[in-house]
Amino acid sequence: MKKSTTFTKLVQTLLTEEDVKQILQELKYEDTASKFTASQLLLFFMHAALGQWDSYRSGVGKAVTSGLIRVCYSSFSSKASD
Repeated sequence: MKKSTTFTKLVQTLLTEEDVKQILQELKYEDTASKFTASQLLLFFMHAALGQWDSYRSGVGKAVTSGLIRVCYSSFSSKASD
């Protein structure tokens, strides 16, 4: 878990929440989520690539052990399709 937590902190220093909001604004995408934001989705994707997760469904189960927020599969799938 320490490796994943360190990775999350590193990514968040390189690509801050404000950076993500600015990118979304330039793309004219309104992120209306209160908990599972586009920034959280990017963290999921980065952890999935690092951990070579098999699928969205398996990633949702591994997210919490990687230091990410708990999210149900349907929320993750909906956000990813947006």
